[in-house]
Amino acid sequence: MIKIEHYKNKRALKNQCKHLEDTLQKEKKYLKEIAEKCKEAYKNGVMDTKVLSDFLVDPNARKGKELKPEHTSCKGFKDTPRSGGEKQICHCMFYFNKDYPKNCTNCNLPRWKNVGTISIEEFEYPSRYDIPGIGGIDLVLNYDNVVYGAEVKPSNSKETISRMVSEILTYSVVDRLLEFKPAIAVFRDSNQYNTIVQLRKKKDADWLEITEHITVFVIDYAKKNNINEFTIKPFD
Repeated sequence: MIKIEHYKNKRALKNQCKHLEDTLQKEKKYLKEIAEKCKEAYKNGVMDTKVLSDFLVDPNARKGKELKPEHTSCKGFKDTPRSGGEKQICHCMFYFNKDYPKNCTNCNLPRWKNVGTISIEEFEYPSRYDIPGIGGIDLVLNYDNVVYGAEVKPSNSKETISRMVSEILTYSVVDRLLEFKPAIAVFRDSNQYNTIVQLRKKKDADWLEITEHITVFVIDYAKKNNINEFTIKPFD
């Protein structure tokens, strides 16, 4: 079986280095590549998916019936070593803030309660058709009546900013996801947040180009018993 190697799956994109400066140096090449693609793709003010198709192994690879979100009820999560990852967090950020809190008894993991003004419309939102190696957008956010598709990583994630950006651009190439403005959302207590702070301090030209086209949000949270009260805001 041939391994799917979309741009977002390049090994060098995935893991942070031990020290922040090493990480910035490592990411420089990929941020430059992504910035150049963004600049070309958006030069007329509208995303040109043909330019961004390099993020997909085969942009024409579509098969099977059309996919739709099927999120009707929370089935809960088992408390395992992998609990607390982006799937569980995004799952709970969506369900716990709909009509579920009154009967939320399906797991004993910390709940995620939205106390901010940016609402979560969906999670794990799939591409229009099944494409090997392409999952779903982590969170669909509504901010000032504009809908964003956001890639999210948990606080303890070691993945790079260039990986997050390339993931959301990969999903943005897929036709239906053009309904959403591409975004990433990072936790304030994460390596990704610290990386962005340094890129902004350095006034990194590639990062500035990328953020002309990809919105960056920050997630803050406070623990209260078994509930994490969180807000999502534009990166300040």
